[in-house]
Amino acid sequence: MTKTFNIVATALFLVVLLVGANAAYADSGQVSEIDNESITVDYSQDVAVDVDGHEYGDDEVVRNSNDTVLEEDVDYRWDAGNGTIEWINTSATSDGESASVSYSVEQRSQATKLAANVLTPLGAIVWVSLFGAVLFGVLRMATLNGGKGGGL
Repeated sequence: MTKTFNIVATALFLVVLLVGANAAYADSGQVSEIDNESITVDYSQDVAVDVDGHEYGDDEVVRNSNDTVLEEDVDYRWDAGNGTIEWINTSATSDGESASVSYSVEQRSQATKLAANVLTPLGAIVWVSLFGAVLFGVLRMATLNGGKGGGL
């Protein structure tokens, strides 16, 4: 009985450890404010900002070459998921003109990215191990006392 309990307890410990590591990773980035980054208007494709990040804010401000603030969903569409701008052909911009964008971006260190690459596959192993431990525990309890069941 102690052996079954130890297996289940170890699996639960690993799940708690993984959940904690995942929570720490989710809040591990440093937010940077990027001001007036130069960007080129291109109606034919989405244009990515220069700074590579994990998550971009919805606080962007885009200006045309005359320093006029452009209107989101009228003059452009901002994709906060990947830091790209889809330019909309309006009178406020011209294809090929220089514009600027200010935005916030969460960046993660190389060490944090590496840790995430290691933890992600381990997460699946831990969940499968937990399922196996619980299944093993249930089957073990069902076979105790000559098949009459039992408890821990």
